[in-house]
Amino acid sequence: MQFSSSLLPVTFKEQAKRWGGIVHTHLGMVIMTVHRFMKKLLELVVDERGVREEIWETLLMDKLIEAYQNALKHAKFVVDIELNSRPMTNNDAFYTNLREAQAKRLIAGIQSISTDQDQRSVSIRTDQVIHLTDNKANADHVKDDIHDILKSYYRVSLKRFVDIVCRQVIDHFLLSGAGNPLQILTPTLITQLSDSQLEHIAGENIASKRERQRLESEIQGLATAMKVLRG
Repeated sequence: MQFSSSLLPVTFKEQAKRWGGIVHTHLGMVIMTVHRFMKKLLELVVDERGVREEIWETLLMDKLIEAYQNALKHAKFVVDIELNSRPMTNNDAFYTNLREAQAKRLIAGIQSISTDQDQRSVSIRTDQVIHLTDNKANADHVKDDIHDILKSYYRVSLKRFVDIVCRQVIDHFLLSGAGNPLQILTPTLITQLSDSQLEHIAGENIASKRERQRLESEIQGLATAMKVLRG
């Protein structure tokens, strides 16, 4: 049986096919937590509800959505790299895992033909060892090799994948990197607003402005009347 170089990527992709959904679900929970935190933070620093809603809708929402989309986009990139690229690693743990898997398979085979009761120490003839390999069909050899390689690579790849999602997708894009949601609401953001933007966010609404102007006019009229009476 000829070994196909495409067999390992295909089998690995099948084993790791749920990674994308798991990451998307976990990332959604993190985004929701960050979003709620930002809302609570705004409530603590801005008492006026109307002003707070204007800041949220006018200044924060678009920037927050952009930050969330960047995190989701990078998560998709990381998943695509792991699932759709050639299996590859320079991690020595892969070879350690592979040797361990092959050793366990050999030990299990030796124990299966040993008649000793104590499985911790067995004695077999050399012809029995040869029989372990000669008795296998080529397809079985390939199947065992693929299984050992796949299991060893999966363990290394999973640890790498978890670390990348943690450090890059979540920590960098959502917590500590440039442009993360927690850095959006800053004094710099407020100082860069134009007069018209400040008026729109914190200014009076039309009804309040009219009422204030009416009261000011009445006060001015009363002041003029008092001057006349005192005159």
